[in-house]
Amino acid sequence: MLADCASGTGLLQVHAYNSADHSSDPSHYCFKVTGSSGYLRIEVPYAYQIRGDDHTVEATVTINGEDSTVAVAKNSWTGIGEGAGTDPATLVELRASS
Repeated sequence: MLADCASGTGLLQVHAYNSADHSSDPSHYCFKVTGSSGYLRIEVPYAYQIRGDDHTVEATVTINGEDSTVAVAKNSWTGIGEGAGTDPATLVELRASS
């Protein structure tokens, strides 16, 4: 579920380069897993970092038209796309489990 990034810990967080986002915390998106598992289909272009929570999280990203799955570190940042030294990535899916 979409969450306010200022609401504290225990959130999945995504950073992206997105000039169309005019919020008070641009290009920073946060999600709360409210149960033991969760699934989110989303499209976040130019994503470059994901921070995991206490769950085991896998992210599916598209780079140059190819999908790949990335294991997201628990309670730490994981680089994707340009954040991992590759071409720009679009985050398309998050899967969390306990």
